[in-house]
Amino acid sequence: GDLQGLPEALAQALNTPQYMSAFGRAAIKRNLEKLGANWKTQLAEVVKDKKRPDAVRSRALDFLGMEGEVIASALLLEICGDASAFMRAQAVQRMNTNGDAASKAHLSAMLDDKEPWVQRRVCEGLMSYPDPASAKKLLELLGHADRFVRYAASQALRRLPDDVWTGKVMALETPLARCEALLTWAQTFQALKIDAQKIAPKFETMLSFGADLLESKLNAEESITALRAVGLTLLARSDNAAVPAELKGRLLAKCAAFLEHADARVCMDAAEILGYMGDARAVPPLLAKMKNELLPREERIHYAVAAGAIGAGWDEKNCAELLEFLASPGAGEEGASFKGNMTQTAARLGKVLSAEQRAAAFNALSPNAKTFAVAVQGFNVLSSQGYIERFQKAASLEEKSDLLAKLASMGNDEAFRAIEKLVDETSPLYDTALTQLMRFKHADAKKYAVLALASASRGLAAAALGRVQELYKEDPEDPNVYYGLIVCAARSSEARDAALAQLKKWAIDDKAVAKLPPEPEKQIVFWEQVFRENFKQDKRDFPEFSGEGWQNPERYAKLEAFIKTTPTGNAVNGKVLFSSMKCVNCHAFKGEGKQLGPELTDVAKRFEASKIIDDIVYPSKVVDARYKQTQFIMRDGQRVSGFGSSETDDTLGVTNSDAVTVTLKKADIVKRRVTDQSIMPNGLVDTLTQEQIRDLLAFLETGKK
Repeated sequence: GDLQGLPEALAQALNTPQYMSAFGRAAIKRNLEKLGANWKTQLAEVVKDKKRPDAVRSRALDFLGMEGEVIASALLLEICGDASAFMRAQAVQRMNTNGDAASKAHLSAMLDDKEPWVQRRVCEGLMSYPDPASAKKLLELLGHADRFVRYAASQALRRLPDDVWTGKVMALETPLARCEALLTWAQTFQALKIDAQKIAPKFETMLSFGADLLESKLNAEESITALRAVGLTLLARSDNAAVPAELKGRLLAKCAAFLEHADARVCMDAAEILGYMGDARAVPPLLAKMKNELLPREERIHYAVAAGAIGAGWDEKNCAELLEFLASPGAGEEGASFKGNMTQTAARLGKVLSAEQRAAAFNALSPNAKTFAVAVQGFNVLSSQGYIERFQKAASLEEKSDLLAKLASMGNDEAFRAIEKLVDETSPLYDTALTQLMRFKHADAKKYAVLALASASRGLAAAALGRVQELYKEDPEDPNVYYGLIVCAARSSEARDAALAQLKKWAIDDKAVAKLPPEPEKQIVFWEQVFRENFKQDKRDFPEFSGEGWQNPERYAKLEAFIKTTPTGNAVNGKVLFSSMKCVNCHAFKGEGKQLGPELTDVAKRFEASKIIDDIVYPSKVVDARYKQTQFIMRDGQRVSGFGSSETDDTLGVTNSDAVTVTLKKADIVKRRVTDQSIMPNGLVDTLTQEQIRDLLAFLETGKK
């Protein structure tokens, strides 16, 4: 009945399902060809027929503008007076896309329409075709009950020169309109790209308007809008000294009072402004909110971060209170990025305190907070001996490793010699100490890079090879270097080619190079023999050649077959391997271990055994973007690979595949690139038998229970 009385071809066209699809357009085109010259005329009649449903009329209007055609202005202007608000809104939308002179001229007049849908469409049109004459009506719409209309009016105003409308902001009738207008004005600063010269003449005026608004009677939503306007205004100028003392006092007093508002959103927005203003008077009320244990944890963190942004008003007592809070993460706050944010907050504070204040605050901290504080740049009050004492008292390997990283970050001779004293081949932190020492800019760093070449950790051996190449610019003629290169080539499949190439370049015996066999395994045996002949007093043994390990296709096929035919393993042995193979350095399982890599408790629920084995043997086959290594090239030529695990304003903590964190100065980073390599090194399980790999899998399968 909706299409009654229409020509058959037109009715069929208007009844086309999914008419905007390619199929629908083709069907419509066939009916258009049947109607010929009458197509537009008959569609226009349908659009004007007020007896037909809006859905049919609107579709006819769509057909007239299909393929980008301009719709007759006279028709659109007629529909703008239609009784149906839906059709008026559709007509305004088409006027926007038409863009002809008649349509543009009529847009502002349509702001008198009382229907929100129509008003919103008009505002959207005025974004494309700004009209200074519309400013007064757009300002009034900022007090509209419909937030979509308010947003559209705000966007349209931002397209106008601000001298056309900003002088009328405080004359608006409703608090809501004044708040929205001030926020719109503040947002125009973003378009100025924070140009201080353009902002300066308006800065004080806007803040004064903001203070007037905040001191007036506002509801929660209006208060939030006014606070955000003031915040954007302050952000446009980093110089807080530009705020007159009397005006700053008014803003501080009102925002401090807002901290007790019933709506948490108002409290938190007020806290941000107190942080932006950086006045000492804001510290006590913000810390009081931070210490209120009745508040949700996320709100207390917000107040702590706001307080940490203030560069005055601190003493050893309130500084210690903030550090204690930042050092005590709640549930789910153990991630590296969260810790980094807390460290950055503390670092800002460390820069404004004197050395005496930092020392006094540090001494007042609990043991846990002291461990946190020594990681904070600008807050390091420990000497190298202090780090050693804390290292000796630390209960966990993780804490000891963190302390080694902090000690290394000092970067001086005292720190280097202190770490040297901790080098112990029997210690589980032996590789960690070597990693830190070989990265130093120190004459003796070579010694530890050479020692690391022979590490059983393939990731460390590969990194050490790169460091040796950086430190030795020519043949070192050192038996320890040759020995390390041979061991590295034998053990590390990923560094083998580079190690063998270096052995050839720095030949122990130049005459012997002519006899060098082509096969990698035979080359290693060859260099072992040459080493024995030239350094007869050196009785050190060489490890067995690891080959391609389990990545060898034939060996891997046998491993797959063994796993399929051996449904169970020894989970107890597997747990021991999970620890001894240092899997716990990067993976958590049932609450134990670190979460640098994926959490593995439910890995056996999510994946088949064959998939788990494939990921262990080929860790870089498919790598989640979160766990890809980034290579950092330093100014002195060093190459450090890992992923960013902590950050301050000036430094970046990079954690490698051995879960060792190295601190880099951002100013020394020349280039960084994300690689396709996983943080998990290749060949990690090459020293294991197939039975041991099955035991490791059995341990992971206990997560199913």
